[in-house]
Amino acid sequence: MKYIVYCTTNSVNNKIYIGVHKTEDPNIFDGYIGNGIKIGLPGTYAKPRTAFQAAVKKYGIDKFSRKILYIYDTAEEAYNKEKEIVNEDFLKLDTNYNMILGGGENRPTEPINQFDEQGNFIKKWNTLEDACFFFNCTINAFRTAMHFKEKLFGYFWSRETKIDINSFSKGDNKKPVYKYNKTGKLLASYNSLLEASKLNNITPSTLITAIQGNSLVFEQFYYSFTLYDTFTPKPKQSLRNKKFYIYDLDGNFIQELENSKELLKFMNVKSFSSIWDCINRRNGLYKTYQIKTEFKEKIPAITNKSLAKKVDVFDKEGNLLSTWDSVQKAAQQYGAKVSSVNRVLRGLACTTNGYVFKFHKN
Repeated sequence: MKYIVYCTTNSVNNKIYIGVHKTEDPNIFDGYIGNGIKIGLPGTYAKPRTAFQAAVKKYGIDKFSRKILYIYDTAEEAYNKEKEIVNEDFLKLDTNYNMILGGGENRPTEPINQFDEQGNFIKKWNTLEDACFFFNCTINAFRTAMHFKEKLFGYFWSRETKIDINSFSKGDNKKPVYKYNKTGKLLASYNSLLEASKLNNITPSTLITAIQGNSLVFEQFYYSFTLYDTFTPKPKQSLRNKKFYIYDLDGNFIQELENSKELLKFMNVKSFSSIWDCINRRNGLYKTYQIKTEFKEKIPAITNKSLAKKVDVFDKEGNLLSTWDSVQKAAQQYGAKVSSVNRVLRGLACTTNGYVFKFHKN
């Protein structure tokens, strides 16, 4: 068995990916081009979690070619060489898809154990790399799930052969969050908004605001719920000297307003910030209205999901207790604050007042 340090190049834009791979014969190409992707297995990049996987899905597997840089007899030697190449200066370059430092603590050669939701042992994976390849996931995703004791792919993960299930979170993972630098290079991916806020020392509300507004955080980073090989923030629409056109949720035209002052009066609000947010971040959706800056006789209908929506209430064991027509009614019935219930619904907390709240699904 040999260990290679390889470089895979995108022939469209010449961006590269550097990695380490275990192979029986370096002289025979085994179809592996990096980051869990194998030629002939579209499932290894069909649901991308990294910039490299997103690029392969975008440009096509035939646009990538792998070249061997070094061959070693041991994993230790290979990862040490990768560590030399994929350093902090290398990661700052926009000419590569790498997101984490080479070698070091990200080495995927340690075993990992898999458990079900009740804490029962399922399987021991010989290496973290094996689990990553099987689930088409990054090493960082597994390490984060173990650190915060959260579910990943419906399972708990640990280095230990036995776990105390009561110390693990039973909250469901929400949609992933991706972190980019100013030039749009993907730096990291997270399993949930809560995980991203914890690891970057940002409040969840600040992170949501930044994502919705395509705004820089700490004047350095962009965050998004969508994975791109290169992130480009949408330009914010200027509302100075604009007319506004009001439609109902079905897309029917209601009224033309000459300026922002008339708009505030029509919407019965004092601050323009909330109106600006809905135009630039929510496609003009505000309560039961759609606000546009260009006139059309008819626009597409839209649903405001923030209006009254049914909520299911469960106990900690997952048993359905009741269903309510709105967040407010569910919170009132179980003596909880609406803000606390919303945190559970958004995945920022597992429970409140001993109950689990989820939006109702027919």
